[in-house]
Amino acid sequence: MNKKKIFIVAGEASGDIIGSNLIKSMASSEIKYEVYGIGGDMMKAAGVKIFFHFEKIAIIGLFEVLLNYFKLVKCMKQTVSEIIKYKPDLIITIDSPGFNFRVIKSLRKLLNFKAIHYVAPTVWAYGEHRAQLVANLYQHILLILPFEVKYFEHMPHTFVGHPIVEDDTCLLKDHSREQILINESFKLEIDECIISILPGSRKSEIARHIETLIDTIKLLNQEYKNKKNLKFVFLTLPHLQGFLSDYLKGISDVNIVISSEVEKHNEIIQNSILGIVKSGTATMRFMANATPAITFYKVSPISAWIIKRRLKISKFNLCNIIMKSDILPELMQEKFTVKNLFDNAVEIISNNEKRLQIINLYLEVWKALQQNEKPSQIAANIIFKYLK
Repeated sequence: MNKKKIFIVAGEASGDIIGSNLIKSMASSEIKYEVYGIGGDMMKAAGVKIFFHFEKIAIIGLFEVLLNYFKLVKCMKQTVSEIIKYKPDLIITIDSPGFNFRVIKSLRKLLNFKAIHYVAPTVWAYGEHRAQLVANLYQHILLILPFEVKYFEHMPHTFVGHPIVEDDTCLLKDHSREQILINESFKLEIDECIISILPGSRKSEIARHIETLIDTIKLLNQEYKNKKNLKFVFLTLPHLQGFLSDYLKGISDVNIVISSEVEKHNEIIQNSILGIVKSGTATMRFMANATPAITFYKVSPISAWIIKRRLKISKFNLCNIIMKSDILPELMQEKFTVKNLFDNAVEIISNNEKRLQIINLYLEVWKALQQNEKPSQIAANIIFKYLK
């Protein structure tokens, strides 16, 4: 029997994780298939033959996209050409709607094929018209957030659950509320103090955020100099370690560590007293490991002006959005300053009541994301139906 052909596109680090989980969950199927596409190291390790690394298309911000317009168009054309040549039985695109939707739209004029999109565009943030665009392009959409279902009732859809809940190394996976609270109390009592920092998963994000982060680290280092083992750990991806290191190598008198061993990141987060995290999927990792976090993000002034005119939400951290809360600090655009970051960090580190509020929020979010099966297995079952 001929193998079924799947072409998969993951345009960023979070998509690489989702893609690798999906491929692993598909491994038990009796259907014979091969997978080719765009992704990263995790998808490659799961058995995907990679056409090119997602880093080539991982560009965010309207202004930044314009600056890289010709590079992105070239990548889109290469992808379309490769898919036509490959003749897949099914195309799976993961997140990255700016790139993926254009690729699928171009292909619809040239091929007859089935396509599934995994992770909905933020229709709740930028307008419901994008939901109809999905219906025009895809046969099915896989949703990771419970409140997204109402936006896609006009097309075949499945709420599979957020990928974070199937990570076996997350603290909330096997711990009770009482154990979590005991762990929090222990963190505050010991001298060792780890602050985890996620500056972004793209070079452009790191470059934009790093100066404010470094200046804040210096202030926090001075504020908590009584802590014997105060340490700032930058969590990044292997292909970004050298780039990040160039920014940090000149800093003296501050204990800074860069960790690009992704498999150890959950343990580091669990042992951290605080996270300072670029807004996005990474914030959910701090929720799943019960570590209070501050969310930040900044784009170019031109991108910010355009986004503000389109934006329909006032909250950005997914935990705040899911539970309609404002407990987690969000420092977006002009609010992302050294003073604001420092003040919020000190409050979370020093205020037990604030920490308790955050932990209780995390526990409610974790409960809301649960499904009877792993998200990747639910997604795999849908994909098998289309392959048959």
